[in-house]
Amino acid sequence: MGKYLLEQQVEAIVESIFTYGVYARLDDGTRAYIRRRELTLDQDVDPATFFHKGQKITAKVIALGETGKHIELSRRETLPNPWPEFARRYREDDVVHGVVRALRPDGVFVRVEAGVNGFVPCDELATWQISKPEELLWGGDEVEAVITHLDARNERLALSIKARMQQRAQATQMIERLAEKMVEHATSAPISPIGELPRVTENERERIGQIIVIDDDDSIRNGMVEWLQQRGYRAIAAKTIPEVLGQVRVEEKGLLFVDIHLSDGDGLELVRDLRADGGDILVCVMSNPEWLLERTDEIRAAKVSQVFEKPLNRDDIDQFLYRLARGEPVQPAWKMPLADQDGKTGQQSLNITLGNFPPHRRLQSALEKLVEMAHAEKGIVFVKDPISETISIAAEAGTLPLRQETFYEVWESPVKDVITENEPVFEGRAKENKRFEKLLHLLSFESCIGAPIEVMGEVRHALFFFHRKPNAAAQVRRQYIELDSLWLAAILEEQAIHERLRKLSPLLLSGELAVALAHEVYNKVDGLELQLSNLLSPAHPPADIRTPLSDLQNSVIDLKTLVSSFQQMMKAKETATTFDVNDVVRRALLLVRPLARKEGVKIAVRLADNLPQVKGNVIALQQVFFNIMLNAVQHMALKTDKQRLLEISTSYEPDHRKHPIMIRFADTGSGIHKQLWERIFDLGFSTRGGSGLGLFIARSLIETLGGKIEVEESIVPLSATFLVKLAA
Repeated sequence: MGKYLLEQQVEAIVESIFTYGVYARLDDGTRAYIRRRELTLDQDVDPATFFHKGQKITAKVIALGETGKHIELSRRETLPNPWPEFARRYREDDVVHGVVRALRPDGVFVRVEAGVNGFVPCDELATWQISKPEELLWGGDEVEAVITHLDARNERLALSIKARMQQRAQATQMIERLAEKMVEHATSAPISPIGELPRVTENERERIGQIIVIDDDDSIRNGMVEWLQQRGYRAIAAKTIPEVLGQVRVEEKGLLFVDIHLSDGDGLELVRDLRADGGDILVCVMSNPEWLLERTDEIRAAKVSQVFEKPLNRDDIDQFLYRLARGEPVQPAWKMPLADQDGKTGQQSLNITLGNFPPHRRLQSALEKLVEMAHAEKGIVFVKDPISETISIAAEAGTLPLRQETFYEVWESPVKDVITENEPVFEGRAKENKRFEKLLHLLSFESCIGAPIEVMGEVRHALFFFHRKPNAAAQVRRQYIELDSLWLAAILEEQAIHERLRKLSPLLLSGELAVALAHEVYNKVDGLELQLSNLLSPAHPPADIRTPLSDLQNSVIDLKTLVSSFQQMMKAKETATTFDVNDVVRRALLLVRPLARKEGVKIAVRLADNLPQVKGNVIALQQVFFNIMLNAVQHMALKTDKQRLLEISTSYEPDHRKHPIMIRFADTGSGIHKQLWERIFDLGFSTRGGSGLGLFIARSLIETLGGKIEVEESIVPLSATFLVKLAA
């Protein structure tokens, strides 16, 4: 190797590639080694992504090595300095896009280009105060920043994310001024226009006979009767069950509209009494879908002719009456699921009991006992946060003091190895082993035992025992440590299950409340619409109030559409239909708009007019869109600033042959850390402490439609864009 000199440029052939570097051979057969940091300008990239076996590279000699050892090369030093070219293209106040490389207590390093890194001080990270960089950014996050200082000669670049946020806020204000007009235009189109049916003749109406409406809500009962009378039917109202029984005995035939839950009894009991008396009256049942589902078997047994879900759809009732008057056979339009073997529906048989879980102190008590049994001076259960991947202490016991200010360094210690590599560690002389240098900053010890703890199928915890006496670990059998880990794993799994159920219980409760409230909400909407419709009939309103009444009726119809959309989502039918994606976007918007207004979120919509029709479960897709919009609104509500904008757009991109229909949801929230782009779709994963179901359900439903959902872009802490791709 004497013929090679330092700084000499050589040619080499790559022979083998590892994560830590590359081995190569020079022209004369001399073996050489290139460390990972010397391969590229970025200094910390996976060699396998840039190099392949047999590749010829140019490098400089940076270390001659000893006899029998490899010489060291640097490819990085042969590459042109990127700073002059960067300084030619950029000036102060320009915006650059970068990726977070490293976090420090005083700020963040951002990789802007290969070999060009900038620094963002803590006070320039956001428009609000940041105490620690990891509160906002993680390694790998994509960011946008304004150049505040550029010194190419000394290779210094200062950046400000705060300045970029201020720029974006100004732009958002301009977009917001256009948003309302765009939304009005986007939602003005009718969603489901239905043509008018031909009027039936008087003789055809008599085929039905007298129609009796019984409902304990005055507005529904009286409004429906007036609507029927305007259409030429003989209709009367009944508020109590005795009134109905009296009317039925007078008429030999007729039609009864009955609500299931009446103030003076059960609607289905009334139907059974009528059947027992031998009455031949036709019966239509009205109620919200949840109560209809609960009483499926009773409705079938009562031989009900038709079921109408609240809020009532007058077009459905009109079509039913039209077929009945024309003498056409009427088949039930509402298909009810079969009951299970116990005679209960699937919903009724669902019974989740939370039970009595161990108290929060159980982990601490168990660790104290293990420390005593192991004769250790300190025991610690470390835990890696699933979101930020920082390490903290879940429980500790023993007498050795901890230096909390050194906790930043624990991630670079064997604690990380035990958790990420799922491998135990045994050490008897830690102070002689550089591997334990960072951990020794946390506490003083000589002997150390560390074992992974698997909880819910993944390792995020590690159990460590420490002792100041050398080789104390040799006295503990490994099987005992494994048993200790299993015991703690059982405790942690119970806690995890308890926490999961705790998060789900509000959803179960909210479902029960929704069922209870739905009946009242549906009734009020139906009653108001019926009254307005009756007031607008030709015989009633003067010309000067017709316009205000029409406007009010349109508002009620919008409200009814909203309630109907919510009802459809609760039903979640599995039938496949052909539909317009833009129409589904509008329906989902109706559901999320009240919450958006509450949180001060503006919504801008740009819907392409060339989308082909899609076949599938329209309710499933509506659920997906609603979940994504809701997720965006909730995240934007967490931001301290008021620049909250959700942009929704659709497009047809035929170049993407498999999934040419694109639906984008771009929000001005805090963004999504790059490390979480896939994890946010996992069951139970949540960054807000929620149930972690929304995006998991969204991905599952999209996949059943043959589509895909992904995070298309995220600029922390400025924005995030979800992309849904569908087949045509």
